[in-house]
Amino acid sequence: MVPRSRGHDGSPLGADPLAGEAAGSRTPPVPDADDFRALARSSPWRWTTLRLTERRRHDRTWSEPVHAWLRRPDLLRVEDAAARLLDVVRGTPTVSAVLGSGPWDPPPPVGDPVLRTDGLVAVRPDGAHLEDPMWQDHRWVAELDPAELADGRDGPPLELERRRRSQARRQR
Repeated sequence: MVPRSRGHDGSPLGADPLAGEAAGSRTPPVPDADDFRALARSSPWRWTTLRLTERRRHDRTWSEPVHAWLRRPDLLRVEDAAARLLDVVRGTPTVSAVLGSGPWDPPPPVGDPVLRTDGLVAVRPDGAHLEDPMWQDHRWVAELDPAELADGRDGPPLELERRRRSQARRQR
Protein backbone atom coordinates (compact mmCIF):
# COMPACT_ATOMS: atom_id res chain seq x y z
CA MET A 1 0.00 0.00 0.00
CA VAL A 2 1.21 3.50 -0.80
CA PRO A 3 -0.81 5.85 1.40
CA ARG A 4 -1.47 9.49 0.66
CA SER A 5 -3.28 10.62 3.77
CA ARG A 6 -5.15 13.59 5.17
CA GLY A 7 -5.91 14.55 8.74
CA HIS A 8 -9.37 14.73 10.28
CA ASP A 9 -9.70 18.37 9.17
CA GLY A 10 -9.00 17.41 5.53
CA SER A 11 -5.58 19.06 5.36
CA PRO A 12 -2.49 17.09 4.26
CA LEU A 13 -0.64 15.60 7.17
CA GLY A 14 2.48 17.53 8.08
CA ALA A 15 5.89 16.22 9.00
CA ASP A 16 5.66 13.14 11.14
CA PRO A 17 7.88 13.18 14.22
CA LEU A 18 8.70 9.50 13.62
CA ALA A 19 10.07 10.33 10.19
CA GLY A 20 12.23 13.26 11.28
CA GLU A 21 15.97 13.34 10.80
CA ALA A 22 18.30 11.94 13.43
CA ALA A 23 20.59 14.48 15.07
CA GLY A 24 23.66 15.07 12.91
CA SER A 25 22.45 12.73 10.20
CA ARG A 26 20.45 12.84 7.00
CA THR A 27 19.20 9.32 7.61
CA PRO A 28 15.75 9.18 9.19
CA PRO A 29 15.64 7.17 12.41
CA VAL A 30 14.11 3.72 12.27
CA PRO A 31 11.02 3.46 14.48
CA ASP A 32 11.47 0.97 17.30
CA ALA A 33 8.93 -1.74 18.16
CA ASP A 34 6.97 0.55 20.51
CA ASP A 35 6.74 3.24 17.81
CA PHE A 36 5.55 0.70 15.24
CA ARG A 37 2.88 -0.65 17.61
CA ALA A 38 1.72 2.91 18.42
CA LEU A 39 1.47 3.72 14.71
CA ALA A 40 -0.60 0.56 14.08
CA ARG A 41 -2.81 1.37 17.08
CA SER A 42 -3.35 4.94 15.80
CA SER A 43 -4.84 4.28 12.37
CA PRO A 44 -8.50 5.23 13.08
CA TRP A 45 -7.43 8.52 14.64
CA ARG A 46 -4.60 9.53 12.27
CA TRP A 47 -6.58 9.85 9.04
CA THR A 48 -10.10 9.95 7.61
CA THR A 49 -9.34 9.82 3.88
CA LEU A 50 -6.78 7.70 2.10
CA ARG A 51 -5.75 7.03 -1.48
CA LEU A 52 -3.74 3.86 -2.00
CA THR A 53 -2.46 1.43 -4.59
CA GLU A 54 -2.23 -2.25 -3.72
CA ARG A 55 -0.85 -5.38 -5.34
CA ARG A 56 -1.21 -8.79 -3.73
CA ARG A 57 1.01 -11.79 -4.08
CA HIS A 58 -0.65 -15.08 -5.00
CA ASP A 59 1.81 -17.96 -4.85
CA ARG A 60 4.69 -16.69 -7.02
CA THR A 61 2.88 -14.05 -9.04
CA TRP A 62 1.64 -10.56 -8.21
CA SER A 63 -1.84 -9.30 -8.96
CA GLU A 64 -2.42 -6.28 -11.14
CA PRO A 65 -2.53 -3.08 -9.07
CA VAL A 66 -5.82 -1.68 -7.84
CA HIS A 67 -6.34 1.93 -6.81
CA ALA A 68 -8.63 2.72 -3.91
CA TRP A 69 -10.05 5.80 -2.24
CA LEU A 70 -11.35 5.39 1.30
CA ARG A 71 -13.35 7.90 3.31
CA ARG A 72 -13.94 6.83 6.87
CA PRO A 73 -16.20 5.58 8.17
CA ASP A 74 -18.30 4.31 5.30
CA LEU A 75 -17.16 4.81 1.70
CA LEU A 76 -14.65 2.94 -0.47
CA ARG A 77 -14.06 3.14 -4.24
CA VAL A 78 -11.82 0.61 -6.03
CA GLU A 79 -10.55 0.87 -9.64
CA ASP A 80 -8.19 -1.21 -11.74
CA ALA A 81 -4.98 0.19 -13.26
CA ALA A 82 -6.93 1.39 -16.34
CA ALA A 83 -9.27 3.43 -14.08
CA ARG A 84 -12.20 1.06 -14.65
CA LEU A 85 -14.52 0.95 -11.66
CA LEU A 86 -14.33 -2.40 -9.85
CA ASP A 87 -16.47 -1.65 -6.81
CA VAL A 88 -17.99 0.99 -4.58
CA VAL A 89 -18.61 -0.13 -1.02
CA ARG A 90 -20.98 1.95 1.08
CA GLY A 91 -21.99 0.94 4.52
CA THR A 92 -21.99 1.65 8.16
CA PRO A 93 -19.38 0.12 10.42
CA THR A 94 -20.39 -3.25 11.80
CA VAL A 95 -21.69 -3.58 15.34
CA SER A 96 -21.53 -6.77 17.38
CA ALA A 97 -24.20 -7.59 19.97
CA VAL A 98 -25.06 -10.32 22.42
CA LEU A 99 -28.59 -11.68 22.30
CA GLY A 100 -30.53 -11.28 25.52
CA SER A 101 -34.09 -11.15 26.80
CA GLY A 102 -34.30 -7.38 27.24
CA PRO A 103 -34.35 -4.45 24.84
CA TRP A 104 -31.16 -3.71 22.97
CA ASP A 105 -29.38 -0.41 23.41
CA PRO A 106 -26.85 0.77 20.86
CA PRO A 107 -23.25 0.63 22.03
CA PRO A 108 -21.90 3.78 23.68
CA PRO A 109 -19.84 6.07 21.46
CA VAL A 110 -16.14 5.29 21.26
CA GLY A 111 -14.15 7.58 23.54
CA ASP A 112 -10.93 9.38 22.79
CA PRO A 113 -7.67 7.44 22.86
CA VAL A 114 -4.79 8.19 25.21
CA LEU A 115 -2.08 9.86 23.12
CA ARG A 116 1.70 9.77 23.43
CA THR A 117 3.71 12.98 23.27
CA ASP A 118 4.32 12.41 19.53
CA GLY A 119 0.56 12.26 18.85
CA LEU A 120 0.35 8.52 18.28
CA VAL A 121 -2.10 6.41 20.28
CA ALA A 122 -0.71 4.91 23.48
CA VAL A 123 -3.98 3.24 24.54
CA ARG A 124 -7.07 2.62 22.42
CA PRO A 125 -10.39 3.28 24.17
CA ASP A 126 -12.09 0.28 25.77
CA GLY A 127 -14.40 -1.39 23.31
CA ALA A 128 -12.97 0.45 20.30
CA HIS A 129 -13.70 -1.90 17.42
CA LEU A 130 -13.72 0.27 14.32
CA GLU A 131 -14.18 -1.35 10.91
CA ASP A 132 -13.37 0.19 7.55
CA PRO A 133 -15.38 -0.87 4.49
CA MET A 134 -14.22 -4.29 3.29
CA TRP A 135 -13.31 -5.22 -0.28
CA GLN A 136 -12.85 -8.90 -1.22
CA ASP A 137 -11.71 -10.15 2.19
CA HIS A 138 -10.84 -9.19 5.75
CA ARG A 139 -7.17 -8.68 4.85
CA TRP A 140 -8.17 -5.28 3.42
CA VAL A 141 -9.63 -4.16 6.77
CA ALA A 142 -6.65 -5.53 8.70
CA GLU A 143 -4.21 -3.59 6.50
CA LEU A 144 -6.06 -0.33 7.12
CA ASP A 145 -6.37 -0.75 10.90
CA PRO A 146 -3.69 -3.21 11.97
CA ALA A 147 -4.68 -3.23 15.65
CA GLU A 148 -3.62 -6.87 15.87
CA LEU A 149 -0.05 -5.75 15.21
CA ALA A 150 -0.25 -3.30 18.08
CA ASP A 151 -1.85 -5.22 20.88
CA GLY A 152 -2.01 -8.84 19.78
CA ARG A 153 -0.24 -11.63 21.56
CA ASP A 154 3.26 -12.34 20.36
CA GLY A 155 4.01 -15.87 19.32
CA PRO A 156 7.48 -17.30 19.60
CA PRO A 157 10.00 -15.56 17.33
CA LEU A 158 10.83 -17.30 14.07
CA GLU A 159 14.52 -18.07 14.01
CA LEU A 160 15.31 -18.29 10.31
CA GLU A 161 18.91 -19.50 10.55
CA ARG A 162 18.05 -22.40 12.85
CA ARG A 163 15.09 -23.32 10.63
CA ARG A 164 17.24 -23.28 7.48
CA ARG A 165 19.88 -25.49 9.09
CA SER A 166 17.31 -28.03 10.28
CA GLN A 167 15.66 -28.11 6.83
CA ALA A 168 19.05 -28.66 5.18
CA ARG A 169 19.75 -31.60 7.52
CA ARG A 170 16.39 -33.20 6.66
CA GLN A 171 17.06 -32.90 2.93
CA ARG A 172 20.35 -34.82 3.13
